[in-house]
Amino acid sequence: MKPTKWYLGEFSNLLFKELSFKSFVKILLFFGSLSHEKKENEIHIDFITVSKEYRGTGIGTELIELVKNSADQSQFVTLYVSKNNNAARKLYERLGFRIVKEGTSIAGRHLHGINQWYFMEWKGIDNNEKEI
Repeated sequence: MKPTKWYLGEFSNLLFKELSFKSFVKILLFFGSLSHEKKENEIHIDFITVSKEYRGTGIGTELIELVKNSADQSQFVTLYVSKNNNAARKLYERLGFRIVKEGTSIAGRHLHGINQWYFMEWKGIDNNEKEI
């Protein structure tokens, strides 16, 4: 799978048109605090969200499955999730992800209110799921 990347310039232009200056700055700080150094063969999901009115309809599952299905056998998928976001964590676990690390962030608490998180990983059928 070829990496897909949104560039900050494109994303920030879109945000700036839609948000107040204060909200725009908060969002940029939020994304800036979510840096992750990818490993070889890693597909990392930086950020995923589904609008409230569409939650529970299977869209989140479809998005994650799309990423998983595009990974080849040598690749694995990772993401961070807030320790307080039980619904998302349970979704990821149901889809075969497992918690590999827990962490805290003082900066995260001040920037976006999230100071505890899980790092989760999916390694595919060979590593996570038993084929019957």
